Amino acid sequence: RTQTTGDFNRTVDAERVSAYLGFDAATGNDSSLRVRAWHSGYDWASDMVPLKNGATTTTTLEQTVRQIEGRWTGRIAESHRVTAGLEYRSEKRTDGELAHEGNNFGSFIQDELEIGRSAGFVVGARYDRHSDFGSAFSPKVGLWFRLNDHLRLRGSYGKGFRAPTLFELYTGSLYTKKKIVYANPDLDAERSISSEIGADVSFGNLTCSATVFKNDMRDMIHEELVGYVKDGKNNIPAYELQNISRAMTRGIELTASMKLPYGLTVSDELTFLDSEDKSKGQDLLYVPDVTNTLKLAYGAERSGFNGNIRVVSVGKQWVENNVRADGYTLVNAYLAKKVSSDTSLFFGVDNIFNEDPAAYGNIGGAGSSGTCFYGGLTFTL
Repeated sequence: RTQTTGDFNRTVDAERVSAYLGFDAATGNDSSLRVRAWHSGYDWASDMVPLKNGATTTTTLEQTVRQIEGRWTGRIAESHRVTAGLEYRSEKRTDGELAHEGNNFGSFIQDELEIGRSAGFVVGARYDRHSDFGSAFSPKVGLWFRLNDHLRLRGSYGKGFRAPTLFELYTGSLYTKKKIVYANPDLDAERSISSEIGADVSFGNLTCSATVFKNDMRDMIHEELVGYVKDGKNNIPAYELQNISRAMTRGIELTASMKLPYGLTVSDELTFLDSEDKSKGQDLLYVPDVTNTLKLAYGAERSGFNGNIRVVSVGKQWVENNVRADGYTLVNAYLAKKVSSDTSLFFGVDNIFNEDPAAYGNIGGAGSSGTCFYGGLTFTL
């Protein structure tokens, strides 16, 4: 497709429709059934009108994602709490005259074994079968110890599988604010091994946690710089989604939350992150060295209002092999009002102050264009 240059007027029309449906039911004294369904539709059209002579170029894209999940949770004997479920996800993409489809069926089971009040053991497994990338078995184990009423230690180890999405295979991002991302139909599925150890502390209205984690990945799907595209006087970096044969991320996550008077809660999530493309011995692109989210939330059951203000800070990150962008901070807000027993209205603003740091526009989505307003209606059957 023709990319935007300084010789065109470009008009983009995008429409997104999202829907969600949930069902919960008690199936016994200590068991329940939960069903969730999601639908997301995205229609996109771009007209490239030459400033001089030439024909207008029109590009269209329709993409639909649907997912349904059902899970049952209940006790089997006194000390076993079992969760089992099924999941189905389908994707369809139509780009001009070409159409692509893909689907994934997943099943999972987990058993939480309680050893008195002082310890517990978790064992689980997931099986995925993808229409294009075959099947995968992903086990997971976990263990926790409660040392006293205030302190709990925990750890886990597991494997993961992620097939490329149709977006990554065929769509990409033709033109975000500061870069171009090409899709890659030759991508392989991503596989990972994850481990973590942590501690949870609680004293009255204060809860804290600390977690040390590491993820080792094979065929990690990531953006790789492949060149530059001329845009008037500027050279726009062009990236292609590729598989990294061996990659690693590791870090420390710290969280804290405290309930305050008048329905207020203040919380903070701080993560220090290190990453490496082991095939090159370099840091991964677009992985910040630190992130932090400070949130002040309000909830009043009597008035039906709830909302929050979030201050999101992102540290330095490599955006090219020799270019490291400075960190930035965004302020977001959200407000919801319950208008009846089963209906709520909500409204939010992301990037209230329209910040435009060097790294921010390197990601796609609504946020990459600056301040984003959104709103909607939730209805419970």
